[in-house]
Amino acid sequence: MKLKKNNKYLQFLLLFGMEFNVPIVGIISLRKIAFVLLFILFIHTGIRIRILKNIYLVTTAIGILFLYAMFVLNLRFGGHASLPDGIYNIKEPLFLFLDMIWFPVLLMRMFETVDEFICCQWRVILLQAAITIIGRASLPVRMYVFEHFSYGDGRLYEGVYSGVRSIGVDLSGAAGSMVLFAGLICGIYLYYHMDEKKEKKNIIIGWMVIISALLFMGRTGLYFGGAVLLIVIADMIRRLDKTIYYIVLGGVIIFISVLIYIYISPDSWGLQRWVQWVTEIGDLFGKDNTINAIRNMNIPPLTIETFLGTGLRRGITKSGLIISHDAGYIQLYTSIGVLGCLLYYSLIYSFYLSLINKVKSRNSKWIYRLFLVVIIIGEMKEPFLAKTPLTIILSCMLMIEVKQDTRHVYSRRKCADIF
Repeated sequence: MKLKKNNKYLQFLLLFGMEFNVPIVGIISLRKIAFVLLFILFIHTGIRIRILKNIYLVTTAIGILFLYAMFVLNLRFGGHASLPDGIYNIKEPLFLFLDMIWFPVLLMRMFETVDEFICCQWRVILLQAAITIIGRASLPVRMYVFEHFSYGDGRLYEGVYSGVRSIGVDLSGAAGSMVLFAGLICGIYLYYHMDEKKEKKNIIIGWMVIISALLFMGRTGLYFGGAVLLIVIADMIRRLDKTIYYIVLGGVIIFISVLIYIYISPDSWGLQRWVQWVTEIGDLFGKDNTINAIRNMNIPPLTIETFLGTGLRRGITKSGLIISHDAGYIQLYTSIGVLGCLLYYSLIYSFYLSLINKVKSRNSKWIYRLFLVVIIIGEMKEPFLAKTPLTIILSCMLMIEVKQDTRHVYSRRKCADIF
């Protein structure tokens, strides 16, 4: 069996299938089929991939993390007949290994260059953005996607039906908005690695599509996306880049389209509520809003119990300690302790920083660094690294680019540096 690397449709299906859960029949899903095909390709073409030293180190660290998590769970719940709700999922280190290392290693065999991968990833996110927008405009489409490709516990039904929430395929809420933001990063990468004006126009149109979807998906990705686009716009002004006019035109079109939708759609919340939802960033530091709410969340004190780990992401410990916090860092600290939390995040961030430092292109470096900074900040809100395919996306981008730089098998097109 031979899989053609240059088959764009096959690349698209495999990438989409690995990142989003699409059931087909029974226990068979697109993800499982994609994994089998990629594994066959991996074996069929010969295991000739050069494994970076970083991968050996991070795999060892994940193994240590797994053993430590086992120790914490046995310490807290060993011998219990039943386990409490909100317990730390012992499979998380395995999922981290699969998403950050193994799946990218399999996927990178399908792509010759990082540009090829990012173009494919760009199309995947654009499809999700289009599904979000179409579902937003059409209740039957939105409910079909929710009923067939949403995997929560049903609590989102009323929100989706009433139009309060928007969804994509295996995509919703703040986590979904962060995935859409990752697509925006791909679009920015492509913009700075394109020479032709027509190609840049198409990329800007894609930015507008993603921003439109973010306006309804979630504010986290929307705020990050808006901030990143402001950086890009400032650079365009500095370089007197005329394509900035297309961004202005796209912004006007989005604004008018959203206003029309809000006024004519029966499930659009109404203008006042939607504007309040989008613009609450101005109240982040207000008395009753986001930053203050995060500060007021219960952060358990540092004790022997929390230092070693309580084994719970949410719940009440034997000692009566209440564990309830949204931030990824706090959840890891309370569940697997200070040592487990430090190991988890240090192995992820050091792995990505080491790969970024190996990238030769200045244009690529600043984009990767920006992406990583957003991920680091985003974990303060929710554990996005454990809930989204962000690790798959960033690992593939960096591993393929480092492979290119190491082998000197490509010639990068000229493009202006942003800094």
